[in-house]
Amino acid sequence: MGAFTNIYEFFQSEDIAEHCRKIGHVFSPLDMAIIIDLSDQPMSKKHRAWQGIIDDYPDRPIHGSFNFEACDSLHTYLKELIVYEDLQVKNFMKKEDCVYQYEISANKKYGHRRSQAYSTFEKAVAALHEDWEREELDPGTRFYIIKVFIDKDISDQLCINYDGEIIHVDFSHTYNEESEQADLYKFDTLDMIFFDQPVPFVRGDLLLFDDYDGPKPGVLDWLPHWMSGKFTYQDYVAGKNSDGSDMIAYVYFINEDGHIIRDHVSTLHTLRYCSKDNLIGQDRFLEYLSRYIKSGDDKIDWLINVFEKFRVEAELEKQNSYFGGWYQELPT
Repeated sequence: MGAFTNIYEFFQSEDIAEHCRKIGHVFSPLDMAIIIDLSDQPMSKKHRAWQGIIDDYPDRPIHGSFNFEACDSLHTYLKELIVYEDLQVKNFMKKEDCVYQYEISANKKYGHRRSQAYSTFEKAVAALHEDWEREELDPGTRFYIIKVFIDKDISDQLCINYDGEIIHVDFSHTYNEESEQADLYKFDTLDMIFFDQPVPFVRGDLLLFDDYDGPKPGVLDWLPHWMSGKFTYQDYVAGKNSDGSDMIAYVYFINEDGHIIRDHVSTLHTLRYCSKDNLIGQDRFLEYLSRYIKSGDDKIDWLINVFEKFRVEAELEKQNSYFGGWYQELPT
């Protein structure tokens, strides 16, 4: 894996990591650069790993795709990316006409919470620690420090871990100057490259994926590179018919309104197996949907329609019972 690091330290899914170890998969320097970019490791550790790629691996071009302009040198790109991110963090810390707030999100118990305003980044992080114990927040909770400019309708944000270490920058909604927009587009698109990441999952597997509200269970239905006919997996890897937007999975899951839907999730790298013991409430149905799909029966739409029919009938029965009981108990 090279002298710089163990690339598996940057994997979001231990199940994918274990599969790649088992099959002896070899990652290219570009693959590793993208895996590092996608991870939730501190930015300082990412920068050391990218520098390790520069030091330990031969240079190579980056192929172009739908959302990434071809680049002659991966090494040059990574050097410029490190400088760019360091500069943005320096600017974020610069005291201007602004205030800082912390925000927690992807937390099932407490939802999204934003704090009051503080004068510095450090004070906002200290307030986060004072207001919330690490143990009372879900493992999937995300933390942000928001820099809000006074008298301007713009803000910047950093994603951090609970310890206050910066994970990545997000300035997509701030820049207005053409040159700054060009830099932003160039350096915010490393994850828009399709890369060779084998996964062990098959259709019908019961999985967890990372959602805005934390880990969510679902049943795998389809991956784009499973498309038969015109394109091979290597065509995807070479960027001939793909970009990072194809690093997705289509899954069945139950949304917050209680409906079963089939939709794509853009966090393929976070997929991991889900035990049926982790399913509660309506999510327990996903175990049976998984069995149904794996049985080879393709009448999935029929099964989901039946589920929805029973769900609506149960909701109507509950409402009618509530209304009817209330009406009959009125004094005569």
